[in-house]
Formats: sequence, structure tokens, C-alpha cells
Amino acid sequence: MKNEKAKNLKLGAIYINATTGLPNRLTHIVPCEGVWLEDYDGTGYGETTSFDNVLYADPDEVQDFLEDSETYATGCIYIPNV
Repeated sequence: MKNEKAKNLKLGAIYINATTGLPNRLTHIVPCEGVWLEDYDGTGYGETTSFDNVLYADPDEVQDFLEDSETYATGCIYIPNV
């Protein structure tokens, strides 16, 4: 399934952005134009990517994205000593 153009896109799912080769989360579908994909850290949000550049991600790529996202999120949380 790697490098196969994705069809029946689902919001929130992880796909490969063919322009970067990196796994991204699908955040918005712009009818007749493309999609918005974002990296684990939110980079790319609001930038339209062609439907042709949305590829299926394999399970390892999805896992990598989720791990990077979790690491980024926990690294940004400040917990004060109370």
C-alpha cells in the first residue's frame, strides 16, 4: 500500500505527504482543491496540498507520527512544583 494515492480520505487519519515524504494528519478537506495536512507539531496547518500528494501511510509511519506527536506534546507541557 506504500506510495499508493489515498482515496476516501478521513479527517484525523495519518497519511504521507508526497511533497515532504513525511507522515501528516489530515485536518481539513478543501472541496475541488486539496487538503490541509499538519506535521506532529502543527507545522503545515492551513496550507493546501493537492489530493494527488496524499498517500497511504503504513502502520510503522503512523506509529512514528503518533510517537513524535506525543513526545512533542509532553515536552511542551509545563507542570509547576506546587
